[in-house]
Amino acid sequence: MAASVEYPTSLDEAASVTTSAESTSSADSASRRGFDIVKLFRERDLVRVAAPLVRISRLPFRLLCKKWGADVVYTHMIYADCIVNSPQALASDFSTSSHDSPLVVQFGCKDPVTFTKAAQLLSSDCDAFGLNCGCPKSKHLRRGIGCSLLRTPELVADIVAQCNAVLSKPIEVKIRLRKDVRESVELCRRAEKAGVSWITVHARQVKSNDDDAPNVEGLRLVKESVTVPVVANGAIYSMTAARACQKATGVDGVMAARGLMHNPAMFTGAVACPRECFTDLFDLSAAHPSSGFNVRSLRRVCRMSLLPYGFTKRTLAPLEQCETIDAVRSFVAEQFDRAEHAGKPLCVRATWQDRNAHHFEGAAHSG
Repeated sequence: MAASVEYPTSLDEAASVTTSAESTSSADSASRRGFDIVKLFRERDLVRVAAPLVRISRLPFRLLCKKWGADVVYTHMIYADCIVNSPQALASDFSTSSHDSPLVVQFGCKDPVTFTKAAQLLSSDCDAFGLNCGCPKSKHLRRGIGCSLLRTPELVADIVAQCNAVLSKPIEVKIRLRKDVRESVELCRRAEKAGVSWITVHARQVKSNDDDAPNVEGLRLVKESVTVPVVANGAIYSMTAARACQKATGVDGVMAARGLMHNPAMFTGAVACPRECFTDLFDLSAAHPSSGFNVRSLRRVCRMSLLPYGFTKRTLAPLEQCETIDAVRSFVAEQFDRAEHAGKPLCVRATWQDRNAHHFEGAAHSG
């Protein structure tokens, strides 16, 4: 049975959203940075994190996720060596605003010195740094970053330790599980000893598909093996799944990636993206035209966020012809208006309600 979309009329976390595309001044940056994310783990029952997403986790999408329930947001993975060697790369790959916090800047890097230099460049513009040890893409493996670092736990620890010796900002490490989970535990323990502030675990292996079931037992083992906060990633498509994951593993937070692309309001408990959330996305995209969140990115989020309502690739095909923000806005509005005029407001497919919660509920019951 399909359920009508429910969403909050107000949010405690919903700060007023910036409507200016201007960059943050250094004085403003200094006054707003330094949010204690580690303290947040102590204060919140479950910390809700918006994942680093290539071409998506730019300023407009981060602000959207923050307004609609995320506690912490990440940049997309930034190549540390590129921004260290090129001011132009830094300018094109990163932008922020006074409301873009708590913010974690994630780096792809295999060298402690380069990681530290990149962190120094952005230290006044974020609240923490992340090291990507979880991306399985072949182009990153060839560069020795992402999942390549899973094979060198001593290097991961060295990157954390050397940056900690220079900067006081928290550092997070994001991993995927190894086939032998004991190797993952060893890496996490080394990172903890080096001073990592928290660890994010994508509970799948390097060669797993995104639709494969997460390794709940492996995730739980990592959580039980370290004392720093652990954030779960993988198969988080609803707050029901998030709570089930926490119950099954004891994690301190959840990180959603594709779940937020299908529903940027997921962390509020909404079962699909409300029309108001679409409107916020369009307004934020228009307000920050130089953020790197282009019309292609906008179309992708809108396409994925309309799928839970029962649209098909065929019915959404005209969306790909939209070349401006206003054109995308009009297309989405037409879908809602058509349904409302027919007296049948858009409803969420039953298969999307509490999606993927079963992966964790079964583990909780057997644990």
